[in-house]
Order: sequence, then structure tokens, then C-alpha cells
Amino acid sequence: MQDKSSEDRGQLAVSRPGPEGGPAGDQSIHERGALLYKPGQGYWVRVLTATCLLLLSAAAAAWMWSQVEAVSVPMDRWVLSSGGVTGSPQTGQVVQLLEAPKSGGTQAVIGTAKIETVTGDENRPVITVGSVEMKNERSVREVRQVDGPGVPAAFTATISRAEGLAKFDKAYLTGGAAGLTFLVGAALTYYYVGRRQRSVDFLVSTDAEMKKVNWSTRKAVIDSTMVVIGACFLISGFLFVVDMLFRGFFQAIGVLSH
Repeated sequence: MQDKSSEDRGQLAVSRPGPEGGPAGDQSIHERGALLYKPGQGYWVRVLTATCLLLLSAAAAAWMWSQVEAVSVPMDRWVLSSGGVTGSPQTGQVVQLLEAPKSGGTQAVIGTAKIETVTGDENRPVITVGSVEMKNERSVREVRQVDGPGVPAAFTATISRAEGLAKFDKAYLTGGAAGLTFLVGAALTYYYVGRRQRSVDFLVSTDAEMKKVNWSTRKAVIDSTMVVIGACFLISGFLFVVDMLFRGFFQAIGVLSH
């Protein structure tokens, strides 16, 4: 009876789950923690690794910013500064956009647009147009004249400058791309440094091996450095003397000129 009860107690002790209990391959709360795998282990190696990865993520975000900065934002409206106008442009008119005069005084229509606002001086108004449709992929910056509707044209304006109004601020695009790049890098850093079992085990083992290193004292480092510097001066002095001797010898036998 005593042997049986002892055996039962032994089986009970084996089957009772402890801090590391559970099926094979599972991590307990003591190993994984709430958010990190093996929290508190390999602290400095994990922190320094995460710092380096975050710096790389910041560099990637800066590179992404520069790449997106070169992207052209679509323009939905254009501001046309006129150098002179004949007639009176009105809001809502659909106008023709003409290129610069060619030889013979001919001007081709390269697009159409709709006037949204007219501001500024009556003789030199600033015309804002929308619903722009260009022909043959021509640019609004090529426009040099605007003709109103009708024949003859209700008005004619000479365009000196055309500036586009973007659909949205490019800063949102560049900032969003850079921010997303950094967030992806931060997420990967968290996964590989904080959650992924294989990589975390490697970092923890690295930290354990680093603790076994016998680091030199400050005095030993200074002494070794002085020895290296002194050896460099001695070797350079010896080579200088040998070089002078060879130079004098070859000058004496006429191989080198003075």
C-alpha cells in the first residue's frame, strides 16, 4: 500500500504542470510574456539590434521620401495669368486653349477648359480654369492664348504664365509613403527582435556568449594602444633610414640623379 501511494504521488508530481508545463513546443506565460518572447533575456543585444534596425528603417523612409518627391501630382485646375485681354471673360464659359503662334501667324487649338473664376485687373485678369482636356498629350504650360466661345470669339486673352493647382498636397503623398515605410520597418523589427522564436533565441544566446568575454581593462587598452603607436613609429623610422641608404647608394653609382 505504501509503495502504491508513493507511486501515485510520483505520477501526480510528474503530471502537474509547472511554470514550464504544457505540450511540447508551447511557451508558457513566463517564457513569452504578454507581448514579447522571453522578456528580460538578452536585453542589451536585443535593444541594440532593434536600434540598428530602426535606424535602417528611418534611412529607408528618407529614401522613399526622395523617390516620391520626384512623382508629379495630377493637376485638376490651372491658373492662367494673362498679359492682356480683349472682351470680357465670364465664369462658366468653355474656352479654347491655343499654342504660341507659328510661322505665318497660325495658332493651333491644343485643348479646351472651363472658366471657374476671374480675378485681378480687368485688363490683365487672372483666369482659373478647370475640366481641362488637352489634345495629343499637350501641356497646359504650352498655352499662349485663350479664346472665348462664339465666332468671333467673345474674348481673347494672351497668356503669360500657367500654374497648376494639384488635386492634393504632395506633402501628404511623400509623408504617407515615408511613414508607411518606417512603420513596416518597425513592425518587422518588433517581430524579429521581440516575437519570432528562432531570432530571439539567437540574440539571447549571443548575449549569453558576450557575458563570457573577458574584456580588457582601461589600463590594458591604453598600454596596448601605446605599444602599437610606438611600433608604427619605429617601423616607419627604420624604413625611412633604409630608403635614404638605398637612395645614396644608387646616386653614388649613377643610377639616380641628384
